[in-house]
Amino acid sequence: MLVGLFPAMPIALGMMLIFPFAEIMSVFEIFIYWAAVIIGSQYFGSVAAITTGMPGETSSLVYLNAIKPLGITDRLKMILYTARGSLTASVAASVVCMAVFLIGSYDFMFWFNKIWVKAVVFSLALGFFIYLSSNRWAAAILVCIGVLLGPKNNYALPDTWFALQLVFQNTTFFSMALGLLIVPELFKKYNEDHWRNKNNTNQVGDMPWGSAVRGGIIGSFIGLIPGPSATLSSNLAYQSERDLARKVTAAESANNSAMITSMLPLLIVGIPITIGEVIVLQILQTKLVDWPDLSDVGAIGSMLIQIQLICVALAVVFYFLSTRLIDFYGRALQVLQTRFRVILAVLIATLGFVDFYYSELGIIKYTLLFLFFSFIGLWLDRKGIDPIPMLFAFILGDKVIWTAIQVLAQL
Repeated sequence: MLVGLFPAMPIALGMMLIFPFAEIMSVFEIFIYWAAVIIGSQYFGSVAAITTGMPGETSSLVYLNAIKPLGITDRLKMILYTARGSLTASVAASVVCMAVFLIGSYDFMFWFNKIWVKAVVFSLALGFFIYLSSNRWAAAILVCIGVLLGPKNNYALPDTWFALQLVFQNTTFFSMALGLLIVPELFKKYNEDHWRNKNNTNQVGDMPWGSAVRGGIIGSFIGLIPGPSATLSSNLAYQSERDLARKVTAAESANNSAMITSMLPLLIVGIPITIGEVIVLQILQTKLVDWPDLSDVGAIGSMLIQIQLICVALAVVFYFLSTRLIDFYGRALQVLQTRFRVILAVLIATLGFVDFYYSELGIIKYTLLFLFFSFIGLWLDRKGIDPIPMLFAFILGDKVIWTAIQVLAQL
């Protein structure tokens, strides 16, 4: 809820807050926390966007300018409509995911974990990030840098592949993520649009259920595409509708269903396709968990069904919370807007300290690397270049190279 309401707070930071507690949490508990963060951030991100005109999450950017003329009554209607659409879409997406688990044979989990299949899927995941980027050349360069900086686990490769490892040895994923994604948020400025128009403009009609359904369908498919699936599905659903109420309802329905179906690749075959899932996979790796463990697919299937049932329960709870206490959220947002840089700085310092405590680096080298990634993050943000491909390549690059070597060895 706070990730969505907090102005400009990335979902990645919400996921990183679990890091200090990961040691005492089970895999199931980590997945539940992940589900709660992504579902709650989508519900309350729309509340923040509609009430204040500030993006609670990036998928709401598509309609911010369009809702500025709306008055209080119309915005309240829009919050109700988007919450209904989000509930419908997210529950339907969870039902679809459970159907995949129940109808599909466990054999497909083993099939997807074949070496050549994993090589293709890993390559497609990185390829989609490059293709969907606004600056493909920059994204390709960032992918190469991420691969070079990634952990040296493949000793079958020559040392020349890892020349930069001498400088960036033991670089932590969390120091990179904090520097590239979170630090730039300290320097961003947003214009507040809190209940600007006090009158009712009568631009919002009845609940557009058809738009909610269409948006949910779009999001369910787009959610399986690696990259910013929620934002992409929100934009496509928004463009597919005509009037404002339908557009916004479809957009919010799409991004909620996309966040649910994007869980499938990680839960079934251990392949992350969003930045939140990359963080989850990294947390599991720090716990020395190799997900998924195909030695007990029955337990995995049972866990996956339970996770989706909890997602349905979360969607219902967040629906009721997001459609009530709107005035309270508005006052809380005003407080957060005035202090969000201080709060964000404290969170960055806390997470940085915890990451340093568990790292193998000295304080001087860790600080220098953190400052280096922060500088790169600020520069990329200024140029409008998304740093996420670099983080994906940092995690997946080693797997891509290793699977490619094994595929070539079998030819």
